[in-house]
Amino acid sequence: SVISYTTSDGNSLSLRTESFNSSIVSHSKQGDEWVITFNDAITAIGNGGSTGAFEGCTTLTSITIPDSVTTLYQYAFYGCSSLQSVTLSTNLEHIDYQSFVGCTSLTEITIPASVNSFGKSVFYDCSNLATVTCLATTPPTLSDAVVFPKSVTIRVPDSALEAK
Repeated sequence: SVISYTTSDGNSLSLRTESFNSSIVSHSKQGDEWVITFNDAITAIGNGGSTGAFEGCTTLTSITIPDSVTTLYQYAFYGCSSLQSVTLSTNLEHIDYQSFVGCTSLTEITIPASVNSFGKSVFYDCSNLATVTCLATTPPTLSDAVVFPKSVTIRVPDSALEAK
């Protein structure tokens, strides 16, 4: 598995290696991007602990999550205030509790069709999030708490089922 990312200052991020279920083989710059290569396929970002994998990485501006990932655990990108672009795994199934809290530079995000559930307050304090495109035709299960900011447009496929 490979994760690629960019930062506002061009420097690499300090990674929480315990947040991945595989060993990091390399972490190097390729052009404008940083590339993290893992020994085996990673299936989750984070480990369900009290600290998110990229929590507090305030210079993170973009990230691409590999298709092997099925879960974003709690606080995955908590406080990543410069994060503008996220490409999620096409096999992602669950976005956990407060995964994107405080990502104030995030203006839009596309949720893959594979996502079937959201944890509590996933996009809390994402004050500039204006558009969420949900590719699922069956609405994901939402927790009992507000998941999106109040003034967000949620786009769904024409064939989408009505939420109940």
